[in-house]
Amino acid sequence: MWPMPITKSLLKADQPVERSSSMHRQLSSALGQQACYAAGLFGMKVISFFLLPYLASTLGTAEFARMETLLALVNGATVVVGFGLVNSLYREAGLADSNQQAQIAATITGSALSIAGSVLLLALVASPWSLPWLNQYWPISTLEYWLLMVLISTEGILAVPLAWLRMQNRAGRFLQVMLTRTLLYALLAWGLLSQNWGLLGVLSAACIAVSYQVLHLLWLQYHDSGIRFKAKPLWMQMRYGLPFIISGLAMYASQGLDIVLLSQQIDAESLAAYSIAIKFFLMAALLSQPFQLWWYPRRIQLLKQVDGQQQAAEGAVKGALLALVLGVMVVAVAPVAIRLFFAESFWVAEQYLPWLVCAGILKQWGALFNLGCFTTDKSEIQMSIELSTGLLCFLLLPFAIGYYQITGALAVLLVSQALRLSAYIIISQRLLALNYAVKRLLYLSPVALLSMFFPLYFAQAFPNLAQELTVLLLWAALWSGVTVLSLWCLFVRHT
Repeated sequence: MWPMPITKSLLKADQPVERSSSMHRQLSSALGQQACYAAGLFGMKVISFFLLPYLASTLGTAEFARMETLLALVNGATVVVGFGLVNSLYREAGLADSNQQAQIAATITGSALSIAGSVLLLALVASPWSLPWLNQYWPISTLEYWLLMVLISTEGILAVPLAWLRMQNRAGRFLQVMLTRTLLYALLAWGLLSQNWGLLGVLSAACIAVSYQVLHLLWLQYHDSGIRFKAKPLWMQMRYGLPFIISGLAMYASQGLDIVLLSQQIDAESLAAYSIAIKFFLMAALLSQPFQLWWYPRRIQLLKQVDGQQQAAEGAVKGALLALVLGVMVVAVAPVAIRLFFAESFWVAEQYLPWLVCAGILKQWGALFNLGCFTTDKSEIQMSIELSTGLLCFLLLPFAIGYYQITGALAVLLVSQALRLSAYIIISQRLLALNYAVKRLLYLSPVALLSMFFPLYFAQAFPNLAQELTVLLLWAALWSGVTVLSLWCLFVRHT
């Protein structure tokens, strides 16, 4: 939690300097913690992103598309296996005193290990039926099946000790563990692919890297709190976690389910190109994360300050402008990267990217203009909106993809995020009316839309000229300059 603002009434008359210094140290520590988390997340994504062209070129279009489908299935299964244990840890340990927190963490870690072991046992018992059923839809070898089961079960274990590190403010250790796993995976994947292991090599590298991370985290957890196995708390935690499974699946329906459904409707080349477009879309969201990591803990506390509502409104608009500008920059730069690092069969990804980025911008705006929803104790408001968004995607995606394939998937994602944003704005403003200065946003949005979709029109009107790398570089350089200027105006000029 961020420290409260220092006021004269909070300072003792006989120790003003000491208290002030203490608050400054707390603030510095909080900033350092946030920087470590941001570096860990950003470093992981950047390493994985730069590995992507090598994976795509070495695996080939068909195997790359199959890899993305299998990873999407793993992500969906991980939501279930996690059983909301992280939320149980936050709730139970957060309400307990310092002496009991370690015991609670030990018990929940034991529950995570028990669930992971049960998943592997169930996979063993059910393999004679589950593997043939999976092969009706996605080709999976027996060894690949077991590697996927290891990934699913271990990902369920990881969340608890990682959450414990965050609760203990051990951001440095968090950064070390996350980056080491990512680097180990990248090196192993590169080495095994160079030995022609194919997708089996990628999955093996992922399993070895995640096994290292599990062992490292469990060793840290054992020395911090121990690990305890108890049946009664396990059942209670699983029951408590059911709503979080539903929420997680709802989020998965709006980001992940499309890949699984498209894999049954379109060819491997189109699916691989769509997957590449999603990677660039996620990069656009990642670029905004440093601001979000800084802003989200701060915005609630601003409401307690003089003129805090106005500051909170201005910060939300700044974040929305930032998401918009960075999204346009990614759309402008992506064609250059795609042509330089990916085979021609992936170039069609440029046509999908503007639509995906628009959906991503709307999603970020929903997370920025929802402040009123967090000023009430009724947390079911946010859950209802997220569940409704996921349910809408879950119901519409099969039909939209069945009839319109990728176009249908993009339409559903855009509509669902637009409705989510509208719901957050309407409900949030009713709970806490904030005076958002949206003029700049309204003026810039049409320009941004035109800039994102103009290259698609230009490519149809002048197909030969649009393929020239020089033209693409000039367009990317133009919007990179606009982005730098916008960042300076948003965060430097007015500070």
